[in-house]
Amino acid sequence: MTHRTHATQQDEALRQAQAITSLREHRTRAGLQWIAQRLTSWHPEFTMTNFDREHAAREYARTTYRDDRDANAATWDLRNALPPVRLGDTRAEYAARIQLHLQGVTG
Repeated sequence: MTHRTHATQQDEALRQAQAITSLREHRTRAGLQWIAQRLTSWHPEFTMTNFDREHAAREYARTTYRDDRDANAATWDLRNALPPVRLGDTRAEYAARIQLHLQGVTG
C-alpha cells in the first residue's frame, strides 16, 4: 500500500478554495453583525428602505477595507446575504431579522 505524502494540485486547489470560502463567510457575518448593530443604535424607529440597506453594506465595506477590491467584494457579499426590506419595516425590525438570519433561523 502506498501513501501519498505530497498534496496534489487538486488537493491544494480545494484547500485554497475552502479557505477563501471560510474567509468570505467570516467577513460577511462580521458585516451583518455590524449592520444590525448600527441599525438598532441609530434611529431604530425610522422606516427601513432599500437605500438604507445598500448604504449600510457600502458603509461597512468602506470603513473596514482599505483596498477597493476587498471593499467591493465585501459589499457584494453583504448585498447577497442581507434579507429583502419588507414594506413597513423599521430599522430595528430589519436588524432583528438580520440577527435571526445570523442565528440560522429561517422562515
